[in-house]
Amino acid sequence: MKSKIGLIFTLALCALWLSLSFSAASAFAQTLTPATLSFGRVAIAGTSATKTATLKNTQTVAITFSGIAISGGNAAGDYTLVPGGTCPVSPNTLAAGKACKIHITLTPSALGSRTSMLMVSDSASTSSIALTGTGIAQVTPSPISLSFAGQFVGTTSTAKTVILTNHLTSVLSFSSISANGDFVVASDGCSPSVGAGLTCAIGVTFTPTAIGHRTGTLTIDDSSLSPTLVP
Repeated sequence: MKSKIGLIFTLALCALWLSLSFSAASAFAQTLTPATLSFGRVAIAGTSATKTATLKNTQTVAITFSGIAISGGNAAGDYTLVPGGTCPVSPNTLAAGKACKIHITLTPSALGSRTSMLMVSDSASTSSIALTGTGIAQVTPSPISLSFAGQFVGTTSTAKTVILTNHLTSVLSFSSISANGDFVVASDGCSPSVGAGLTCAIGVTFTPTAIGHRTGTLTIDDSSLSPTLVP
């Protein structure tokens, strides 16, 4: 009698284990890696390098994906699924144990943090990974302002240098570079253009025409979204 009870108990445990194993396999039909795709700093309206996520079918049977989409966060519209990915969408299936690729780019529409999620769904589960990046100005000056020491009226200071960085993935063209007030562009190492991702230098001098505080602005007009101003 005891042996029969033991056998029944063992069979019940086996059935429970099989049930749990099946549930676990169903709950995790796919894996999506890496956990986060980071696009780094990208110029507004510029497009990042393509990043790739890998999707793997962890089942022992083929699975059908009902959707691959980007949603959530503060900038879902800034991310794009790039053609050329290898992941099939219904009615096509991904074979057991096989992996496929999803390609994504970021084109920031605003400055600052740009976030969203890549979502992949099948009949049993949905997997997601975080998408992160930062929108930056197309052109940035360094320093962001120029300060000259005291200078005798009618004399000219030593030139100070502003370094411009082109954060675009294309050539930046300049239409004019000028300074007003008692300030003059002494050298222009930027015109007519600067290549993608490169820097150039502009020299500015100060020749006061009167005693006291003197102000002016270096204005750089180029092919980016807006002029660059350095006070």
